[in-house]
Amino acid sequence: MAQVTTTLRAHLRPYDVIVRLASHEVLCVIAGSHVETVERRIELIDADLAQAFSSESVNAGAAELKGDDTPDQLLARAQAAASGR
Repeated sequence: MAQVTTTLRAHLRPYDVIVRLASHEVLCVIAGSHVETVERRIELIDADLAQAFSSESVNAGAAELKGDDTPDQLLARAQAAASGR
């Protein structure tokens, strides 16, 4: 997990938030960015993690906060995007 965190930090801004949700699941809050920008970062992170963990797979998805979203709704959209990758 330390390598994953190091890789995330290398591609995120110092003030972006990384939260561990489960043993192998993290949430990154990247405020003020468009989904397209975040998706490009995800591609770079995926490439670096694929090199570090060639026998493991990584799923990642991005979702943009909309008006009256609850945290659960936003997380569900990000998880759905990860499943579709």
